[in-house]
Amino acid sequence: MIQQMLDALADEIGVLDPVSARAELLVAVAHECRDRGVWGGDRALTYWDRLPEKVRAACYAGPSLADWWQRMCTTLGCTPPGRAEDRVALAAALAGGDDRRVLDVLRTRSDTLVLRVRLAVQQRREARQPKETTVQEGML
Repeated sequence: MIQQMLDALADEIGVLDPVSARAELLVAVAHECRDRGVWGGDRALTYWDRLPEKVRAACYAGPSLADWWQRMCTTLGCTPPGRAEDRVALAAALAGGDDRRVLDVLRTRSDTLVLRVRLAVQQRREARQPKETTVQEGML
């Protein structure tokens, strides 16, 4: 589900290289799995503005993506993804190797990654909303 959301965005604004795509997926999973009770209310107003810094800060938790993920889980109160396909995608992203390159993308391009995830979430939300019908369409 999360990967499908990102793929739909890539169709609109362009595909990322494999390392950047893994970083984007990790940010998207962290967003989707965050504790909405903690990151709702007043915090929701600044969530997207604060997320890039949280992504960057987690890069200094240790030398591996597992360290990054653990820090993000602590920071955002993440729970494991609910869908099996999302758990598989997360496991593959974390175990895919080349951790330093992915961490470098997370550290240096966090603003761009968060913006792409935000756009993907917005695109999905808009696709779920019922389309307004015109008066003529409603009469048919």
